[in-house]
This record gives sequence, C-alpha cells and structure tokens, in this order.
Amino acid sequence: MPVTISPSNAPDRELDITGALVAAVAAELWRNFGGNDVLNWMEAERFVQSLMVKAPPPVPPSAAIESRPRHRTARPPEPARFAGRRSADDRVTGPLPVL
Repeated sequence: MPVTISPSNAPDRELDITGALVAAVAAELWRNFGGNDVLNWMEAERFVQSLMVKAPPPVPPSAAIESRPRHRTARPPEPARFAGRRSADDRVTGPLPVL
C-alpha cells in the first residue's frame, strides 16, 4: 500500500509519503475525536488504503477531451397546453387590471 509521488523538479525520483499521510490522518482523528493513538493509527491506515483502492484508472489524454454540443439558438416547442396563449414576442405593458 505504498503511496509514492514524483516531484516536478526530479521526475525520476519517487518519494514514499505513506507514513506521513497516515500520521496526518491519525493526528486529525486524535485532534477531532480524541481516543487511543494505536486505534487512530490503525483507522488512518485503513482510510489511506481505501483511498488507494478507490483510485480511478488513468484516462488516456485523447479520451479525456470531449467536444460539447453546440448551443441551440432555436427555442424548444411550446407544450400543447400553451398553444393558444401569447407568443414569446408579445410583451405585457401597463398596469395590471384589478379584479
């Protein structure tokens, strides 16, 4: 379950950050909930391991870019229940009648 990263200034070198990541999660568990150091560490290890299991597979760069559909300029057709009413171009002006 090692978590490794490659720094941008040395891409050929890998750093193992598993212990630091588990320690940070365990410290947050202790700070927020208190409890036992050993149990917090075990729960943090389980959490970091679950992060590694749920990581999605890498997407190839060509598949990552999808074209968006073009914006429609025409309005969708009005539902049948509004067919006899005003058109979209009619404007209501003036005071509203008091009933």
